Amino acid sequence: MQEIYLNIAGLFYPKSVDSYSQREQYLKSPEFKRLVIFNNRFKTNGSSEKIVSTFSASNVIFSDKQSIISMDRCLTLEHHIYEKSMVYEIKVNISYIFPVFCIEASEITVDAETLEWKSFKPIQLKMLGAKYSEKIEKIVNVLENQLHLNAFPKEFSKIILPRVSFESILSGKFTLYNAFFKNDKP
Repeated sequence: MQEIYLNIAGLFYPKSVDSYSQREQYLKSPEFKRLVIFNNRFKTNGSSEKIVSTFSASNVIFSDKQSIISMDRCLTLEHHIYEKSMVYEIKVNISYIFPVFCIEASEITVDAETLEWKSFKPIQLKMLGAKYSEKIEKIVNVLENQLHLNAFPKEFSKIILPRVSFESILSGKFTLYNAFFKNDKP
């Protein structure tokens, strides 16, 4: 399975071509051109809107949608849960280049008076507890059964793609998570 993900990623990122020092060569590579085509196709063919409407039809509403950020390789849907001075954020990342998704959660501490963020830390979904497990199950159900996507294997997130760089990520640091989703750390 890991080999399949590595091979698919190889279709979109040129090996041994530095995205900074060999920028012109990088931008002209067939792999990068393919990535741009996939990104543009997803962003302009109404796929984002179809995904959001599928969730809405299942009574899952996201508070924010991000699909045009730099060269992210995914649609990111965000849902915020407010509790006193805490905000819990559930992010669903749906890859443009392969039918996979990942779900991430964060805990944000907010100053009650100024509404400024005091702290932000990623947390495991199970940390949200039973209280939100039904909502997460509903999200996963829509992703898997209605949109026919597969969960991205967590154990693949930190696998390095050797000799691949992309935007601000240097060669030797670019992971499978980066290949399918975004430049953030998994």
